[in-house]
Amino acid sequence: MKNLVRILVSVLLILATVISLCACRDPYIESGEGTTTYDGVSLTVESIDYSSEHIKLNTKLVNNTLYEVTYGAEYVIERYVDGDWINSMSADVSFIEIAYVLSPLGTNEKSYSMQFADISRAGHYRIRVNCHVHENDKPVYTTLTANFKVDNELTLAGYHKLDYELDTWLYEDLRPYYKAGERVNVKIGKAYDIGFDLYLDGEELVMESWDGDYWQYSFIMPDHPARLTYETYDGMLG
Repeated sequence: MKNLVRILVSVLLILATVISLCACRDPYIESGEGTTTYDGVSLTVESIDYSSEHIKLNTKLVNNTLYEVTYGAEYVIERYVDGDWINSMSADVSFIEIAYVLSPLGTNEKSYSMQFADISRAGHYRIRVNCHVHENDKPVYTTLTANFKVDNELTLAGYHKLDYELDTWLYEDLRPYYKAGERVNVKIGKAYDIGFDLYLDGEELVMESWDGDYWQYSFIMPDHPARLTYETYDGMLG
């Protein structure tokens, strides 16, 4: 009996070790709205880049004014805690001295790395960027923010979350998790009076089949959480 107990304990310890080695927190980031202290100048998180070692926020800075806007490389990531925004940056982070120019009625795209930010806890975050609006040669200090939400999903053995906003379009249900490298088939119920485009993380997927009662798409699950979205337009698809 004692030997059996030892064996069971050993098996449980081995399983616990395997799970601890395979399990990870899979950061899934969803962009939200932002704020500005100067009407016409804004910052938004357009997409999330999981492809490199550190996650990046791909942002868009928009200047709908007739004034030039300048900003630097510095930014701050903050987490919302009990009604306050708390700095989530590493204490020793430093930024290069550089000035970027956002032209009147212009748009700039910029990526911000999460290498120096702690987003390990699930919750609401924001990126804060300071800039100057050169109003009649008088710089106006301006603060831009863009919110995003972090859900740290517990995953096992290379599986990642697949989120989708497809309403009632799905012809067959999808699983919530897929293994990196796995082919995912997506079947969309046909609508004959409207056009339909499907996107994976903002990249349009090619329709592979349109026979029968559905349109079929497929993709290889990336090694990070992913999202399916769609757009419709006036048109006829058979």
